[in-house]
Amino acid sequence: IRRVRVEKQKRSGGQPMSDQPHYAELGWSVVESVFTPEHMERVASIAMDCSDRELSGQNIRILEIAGDVPGTKLHADTQRSLIDHGPDGKKLSRKIDAPYTKHQAFQEVARSEQLVQLVSRCLGTKDVVILTDQLFMKPPQIGSAKPYHQDNFYFGLKDSGAIVTCWVALEDADASNGCLRYINRSHQAGIVPHVNTDPSAPYNLDAEPGAVQACGGGPKMPNECLAEVKQGGVILHHGATLHMSGANTSDRWRRGYAIVYADANRVQFDRADRPLAARAYHKQEWYAKLKL
Repeated sequence: IRRVRVEKQKRSGGQPMSDQPHYAELGWSVVESVFTPEHMERVASIAMDCSDRELSGQNIRILEIAGDVPGTKLHADTQRSLIDHGPDGKKLSRKIDAPYTKHQAFQEVARSEQLVQLVSRCLGTKDVVILTDQLFMKPPQIGSAKPYHQDNFYFGLKDSGAIVTCWVALEDADASNGCLRYINRSHQAGIVPHVNTDPSAPYNLDAEPGAVQACGGGPKMPNECLAEVKQGGVILHHGATLHMSGANTSDRWRRGYAIVYADANRVQFDRADRPLAARAYHKQEWYAKLKL
């Protein structure tokens, strides 16, 4: 397992220095200091408030998504996928779906010029749209692992290269609190089969072990790389890049805000019944075009 050398970006007044060759070759890239620590502290605090309110049963949506019915009870497996349990049985958020629709602070991050510029460079176009987003909370000591997977296995775009997931570090992320890990160049293999390997977590569909090994993610993990990142830094990855995160064994949170962007001219789904085909943000009445 290796650690990646990251590029530094000026916080203001300069062009973002996206490590585009690294992204194109390896399928992912880290850019530090995209946002200030103070900004991330505010967003992390809002994330905690959203978490507390949702766990108490409140509907905190400020924007509605096509097809959603306010107040509808979540399927049991979906509920389980959103929650981690402490040894005392206390519930803590594992992730929060669609934070963009729940607080303006997430809209401001997702639509920030510096972030959209980075994504634009990775996609090779200025015509960028937002598809969806999530908050990954990873609570101290109990934050569960997420096995190797590919984002576009779930989303189902015909072209995995048409999407970029942008993971914003709300605090420092390292090996001890469950930072992201990538298999270099795995995006070149395309989408691989995914299976459930843990009956206790039916919501986790993992990349088939044989496919992970074929991409250099076998027992010795020759192509696996840690993506450690400081608070305010950003990780960008290709829609077909194999990635995972370990459990949080530290006393620190490991909160990350993930936004999925796409080339507006290449948003085509492999099946009409893909959930994101109707739920993608850029298809909602309230969506406003991104500015570059």
